[in-house]
Order: sequence, then structure tokens, then C-alpha cells
Amino acid sequence: NWDPNFAVSGGRGNFTAADDWTVSKGTGYYAPVLYTESGNTLVLGAANVDGQEHIRTYGQNMFGFEDLLASQGSDFDYNDLVMKIAIA
Repeated sequence: NWDPNFAVSGGRGNFTAADDWTVSKGTGYYAPVLYTESGNTLVLGAANVDGQEHIRTYGQNMFGFEDLLASQGSDFDYNDLVMKIAIA
């Protein structure tokens, strides 16, 4: 389920965003999800529309995202968005 109280988005090019997130749906497991401009929802692992990995974990609570599908000419460099979650 989406946490309806939190989403981060940015424009093209480099940007930095710092946002606070308070979990609104109780305890459980949470994972990053990327919703792309072309309407694809990409999740951890290979359970994506093209069967490829689009979110890579880089250590504790740091993630790199690949926003293009293999059929869209993805370079799979996982630097289209890099996110770090810091626990307060």
C-alpha cells in the first residue's frame, strides 16, 4: 500500500530534496517504489514489467533507481535518482 502522506518528486537534471516522513499507516515493512513519467511502477527486485531490476540497494537505507525500461534504452546505471533514508 502507498503511504498517502509521502511522495518525493523532482524535475529533470540534478536536484536535492530533504523531506520528513512520518509513517501514517502503522508498523510494517516499507520499501522504495519509483513511479515513472511514462506511468510504470518499479519496485525492488525483478518483479517489474520488463523483468529487470530497477532499484538497487547501496548499503543501509540508500537506493539507486533506473527509470527507463530495457525496451526504452535503459543504461542500468542506477543513477537516475539516488535516495537515502535517515532514521530520526
